[in-house]
Amino acid sequence: MVIPSIIVFLDQLTKFLVEKNLPYHQPISVFGEFFRLTFVYNPGVAFGLNFGEKFPYTPIAIAITLFVLYLAIKEKSFLSFFAYCLIIGGALGNIIDRIFRGMVVDFLDIGINEHLRWFVFNLADSVITIAIFLLIFDSVFKRSKHEVKR
Repeated sequence: MVIPSIIVFLDQLTKFLVEKNLPYHQPISVFGEFFRLTFVYNPGVAFGLNFGEKFPYTPIAIAITLFVLYLAIKEKSFLSFFAYCLIIGGALGNIIDRIFRGMVVDFLDIGINEHLRWFVFNLADSVITIAIFLLIFDSVFKRSKHEVKR
């Protein structure tokens, strides 16, 4: 699968560059306070959730990724297939981090001031989020398409 491979390559390249070039946990302004680069390691899952160091993050992520691969293989809609490929690429990027680093490298930092900031994330997280919106859009589009045919 070409799309997941490209996502994994770009994700791992950006994380490598971040680890080699950015100071740890020191925000660097890109677009004022709204968009910063802040290198952090995330031992938990998305959105700052952490279920403890004994939680089997990697095996669960692998199982979910295999399930999404199954969904992609069965999918007939191009848009949903593309979204599943994005999810697979993003998930693999973060799984690689967990296997080789023990945690995920995050660095994209968006928000206003210190009190209205989103959790720091990475390219893999971004494409997974985009993919979820594409799946929702495709689902709504399919539903409305079927309703029109009545």
